[in-house]
Amino acid sequence: MGVNYRNQWATIPVPYKTMSVFGDAQLFRDRLTYGWVGLGV
Repeated sequence: MGVNYRNQWATIPVPYKTMSVFGDAQLFRDRLTYGWVGLGV
């Protein structure tokens, strides 16, 4: 899990700001013979 925040071009009248939240997980680790399934949001 994580969070990103960017504040670009702060000197212009309307600065460009970006925010995001993300996460990923391993699914079916014990059920699949050859690996697992990754899920990201």
